Amino acid sequence: MQRFRKGKKGMKAVILLLIFSLLITGFSTNSMISKAAAKGKKTVAIKTVSLKIGKKKVTKKTYKMKLGEKKKLKVSVSPKKGKKTIRFASRNKKAVTVNKSGLLTAKKTGSAKVRVTVKARKKGTKVSVKKTSWVKVKVVNEKNTNQKDDQNTQEEEPNPTDTGMTSAPDESTQTPSETKKPDATENPVETGQPTKSPAAAPTETPEPTPDSPTAAPTETLKPTPDISKPAHTPKSLVVYFSCTDTTKKIAEYVQESTGADIYRIEAEVPYTAEDLNYGDSSTRATKEQNDSSARPAISGTVSNMQEYDFIFLSYPIWWGQAPRIISTFLESYDFSGKTIIPICTSHSSGIGSSATNLHSLVDGSVTWLEGERFSAATSKEEVIEWLEDSGIKSLLEQKKEEQVAGRVFDFNTKTVTLNSGYKMHLTGMRNMTGIKTTKKI
Repeated sequence: MQRFRKGKKGMKAVILLLIFSLLITGFSTNSMISKAAAKGKKTVAIKTVSLKIGKKKVTKKTYKMKLGEKKKLKVSVSPKKGKKTIRFASRNKKAVTVNKSGLLTAKKTGSAKVRVTVKARKKGTKVSVKKTSWVKVKVVNEKNTNQKDDQNTQEEEPNPTDTGMTSAPDESTQTPSETKKPDATENPVETGQPTKSPAAAPTETPEPTPDSPTAAPTETLKPTPDISKPAHTPKSLVVYFSCTDTTKKIAEYVQESTGADIYRIEAEVPYTAEDLNYGDSSTRATKEQNDSSARPAISGTVSNMQEYDFIFLSYPIWWGQAPRIISTFLESYDFSGKTIIPICTSHSSGIGSSATNLHSLVDGSVTWLEGERFSAATSKEEVIEWLEDSGIKSLLEQKKEEQVAGRVFDFNTKTVTLNSGYKMHLTGMRNMTGIKTTKKI
């Protein structure tokens, strides 16, 4: 019996020894694998990814293309050894498309960031690394530019922390978990007329001095069109409703980036925290959202709405839709012929049908551009990138350029009409009406 017990103890000792040996072997194997992996990573490391269009270096820079133009994007990877996979992706396919071989096509005026991702893997292993680079392509209309193909700007885009925009979903339906969270309340701020942006103020052309050189005409000047009425300069207005600083912050980013005026919608009876308790079906906001005919009263008005051509309409998502006070606003003015750009803020819901459901509240001549959803964490750089990539910023600039191009000098009265409507006399235009002369004025 004693021998049996001793033999049993011996077996246990042997088993423990075997287990200990296996553990030691396992640690050694893992260490060897880790070292091999580290060595493999070092072998396939990608140092740089350089981009070129033609002979021009465009890595992390802006490159201009004419509408309808096609250009080949060349990628150089260092080191050159090893098998590598290169993928191209355009952030705004409406403006610029890129195929698998890197061929860029300018589809529409606007801008798009084209990302290039390079992956490398060591043969016989699963160890791989990747590196990305980008070029920002700006598409311009050939009729509106006098620049040649090789006159492209190469400015670095100040967007070091950008992680990519979240596209708004097209689906009109949303789950309850996405939609049932309105903005929390904030202290209401007194609202008056739209706040004018300093950048939006028109600048007058300085009056030339008598000593300024003036080119003499060589032929009889043609009759000029009637400019007795002041020239109209396209103006933009950012309108927002917010019970927190979330929507306000995004609206201010848009205003600062476009030079538009800004106006805040204030409820005649301010919303409280209890009003916005989405968990209670008896609260004010819940009742309003469940009643499509609800029209909360607004405190204050925009007396000069007729002056604005572009309206940025900013609102939070409440139960998957725009707050009913937005309906009140849209039904309070004549938006005929204007362009409205919807912007919404939410924790997770997309813009969905919140914008399209507003279309029926205004005249059919209103142009609705595709909107965008932003979260509370959205930075100013992301808003600027959206304005550029969507083509909205280019559209605003183009309208201003067209207005300036349409302004003409009146050689009969020797004046030019300023934005304010004032007819400024041009010194040096005496004797120029239909007379050929080489005499200095």
